[in-house]
Parts: sequence; C-alpha cells; structure tokens
Amino acid sequence: MRIGIFTESYRPVINGVATSIEVYKNELRKNGHQVYIFAPDFPGYDADDEFVIRCDSFTIPGYRDYPIAYPLPGKVLSRVKSIELDVIHAQTPFSLGHIGFHIADRLGLPRVYTYHTLYVEYAHYAPFQRRSVRNFLMTLSRNFCNRASRVLTPSTAIKHILESYGVNRQITVLPTGIDVGFFENLHKGWARKKYGISNDAPVVLFAGRLAREKNIDFLLRAYKEVATAMPASRFLIVSGGPDEARLRGISDDLGLSSNVIFCGYLPREELAKCYADADVFMFASKTETQGLVLMESLAAGTPVVAVNAMGVTDFIKDGYNGILLNENESEFTAAVLALLSNPEERARLVANGAKAVAECSIARCTEKLITVYEDVINHGAQRDQALYF
Repeated sequence: MRIGIFTESYRPVINGVATSIEVYKNELRKNGHQVYIFAPDFPGYDADDEFVIRCDSFTIPGYRDYPIAYPLPGKVLSRVKSIELDVIHAQTPFSLGHIGFHIADRLGLPRVYTYHTLYVEYAHYAPFQRRSVRNFLMTLSRNFCNRASRVLTPSTAIKHILESYGVNRQITVLPTGIDVGFFENLHKGWARKKYGISNDAPVVLFAGRLAREKNIDFLLRAYKEVATAMPASRFLIVSGGPDEARLRGISDDLGLSSNVIFCGYLPREELAKCYADADVFMFASKTETQGLVLMESLAAGTPVVAVNAMGVTDFIKDGYNGILLNENESEFTAAVLALLSNPEERARLVANGAKAVAECSIARCTEKLITVYEDVINHGAQRDQALYF
C-alpha cells in the first residue's frame, strides 16, 4: 500500500503524535508498505528522507516548536497524484488534515483519522471566551471525525467521548504501539551517574510535556512528603514545555530544589535509560487519551502509580499491573512510599504488566492498522461517497 500521513506534528517536534507517527511509519515500512508524510516545514531542520513532504508554514511568536502549515491545495494534490496513494490518514483536524481529506474527496480515496488529543481540555490556553472555545473544539472534532471513512482512538474512553459529541462513523480503538524490544535489557546506572544519584537512593520519574493539563504540580506536592520520608530520594522530570518555569518555582517553594531534577528534553534512548533507573513512575494527567509513557515504563521494568482517569484504565489495572488512585495527595504519597519500600511488589506489578505490554507492541498494533487500511480501501471509499455527499 501507499499511505499518506497528513499531520501538523512531526519531527523534530517531540510529542505523542509525532512519536505515534514515527513508530507506525517504521513498522509499516518493515511490512513492505510505502509511507509518505505531509508535515509543516520546520526552519533549520533538514534530516528528512525522500518520503517526507514538507509544506509551507509560519510560526506564532512564543510557539516556534509548533509551525502552522498553509499548503497550496493544488500543489499538494499534484504530489499526491504523482505518488498514487491508496489511503489518506490524517493525524490532526487542522490545516493539513483538511487538505488531506479535501484531496481524498477529489480523488475518491478512503480517509482515516486518528483522534490523538482531547482538544477541549486545551481551551484554557485561550486568553478569553474559553467556554466558546471548548464548544468550537467539540464541534471541530465531531465534524472532522464525521468526514472520515474510519476513526481511530487510542483508548475506549476517548471512543465514548467522541460518541457523546455525535460522531457517527465507525470508531476503532487502536493504541499507539510501543517498540517492546527497545525497552528490554536496558543497562541500569546511566541516569544515576548523569544526575549524581547514588545507587541506593530511591528514584521516581515523570516523562511528558510540561503543561498544566499534565497535572505535574499535583505530583510535586505529593512528592514533597516522599522527600520528607526519604530525603535521599530524587524526582526526575523529563521533557520541557510551557509550564516549566512555573513548575520550577513550585519545586523551589516546596523546598525541593535539591531533590527534583528537571532533565529537559532527552532523546528516546536516554529516556529509556531513565525508565530503567527509576523505581516508580508517577502520573497524574486527567486528560490523557492513552498514556503511552505508562506502557513504556512497564516495558522498561518500572511500575506505575497514577491518578485514575480516562485513557489510563485501558492498560493499567489497579493492584494487578499498577496502582490507580483518586486525586488525593496523601493517598498518592502513601502508595509511592509503599512501592519504594517493597521491591518484591514492584517486581510483581511489572511481571503482571507483561501481557498488557505485549498487547500494545508496535508489531501487533500495526497488524490491526493494516487491517483497517485494507478494509477502508476495499469498502470504505464507495460506502462513504453515499454517506458524505
């Protein structure tokens, strides 16, 4: 198959959407398929191969890492015709997603859309009229999904939310797969050496974009009591984002400047080594569509303590392969301390997580994605012409 991916997020940007595209692209190519990626031009980045088609873009001051594409439809249409794509797969409902679906309509190609992000939970970034922005984002999500031949969601919770919006297309739950082998047989000690942490000091970890919706301030407050009980412990926070300065201030105000280490963005190889050196992975986001980092942590052998929220419960089962709790700092702290003090329990949770990790392997998930592509190619385009026009 020749597959066209249309996305606003792609390398060198580091986020869940870009990671999902990258791992699926690699596995699809292993299976003999050609994957073309249409993404915004990123100033100064030139490490693409011939299968990446960059579109003209501009940046908004303060958001240099998120260029906005303004592709010329005719130019992109000509490129798609020359490639002879079999299916168009949008990853975002914005300019490139709309261009991709417009071209699919023109050429009679099936349209797949992965709903990666619960956009209404980002309305707080709007400087005013946040309720109106939420309603707009809900309408945008519903209308774009209803243009697709098939909608994919990374978790059951998001499927139900889209149905509540009024999405009437077939929705298939398909998580972003993880390269299980990438997280196996990791050598311990790299992160402890890099950040000056002794081998016997307890280490907790968070990895993810530093933004308000990730609820990291809750983790810092919960960790305050961990540090009080275990002064030698360290809290590694991997990645960056718009909330970093505020979180550093909270850390300092809590007296945690010597315990909390802001690691910044790390290459995936180094992030994997951080997973391996951590004793517990902490997670408190309540807006997660999947929580890919939770499965990566289990794959690397590190158990998870998380707030019980949507996107997490498809994979983490409380008391079996992780700990899920209400958003209560005292309860969260107690669970983290209990795990840090009990290596046997940590090992049990990780061992029980092996099945969930295997179900989320990129090889298995790609098999399911190929089945979706084949189905919409064989049946979807004809059926959707009757439904859409």
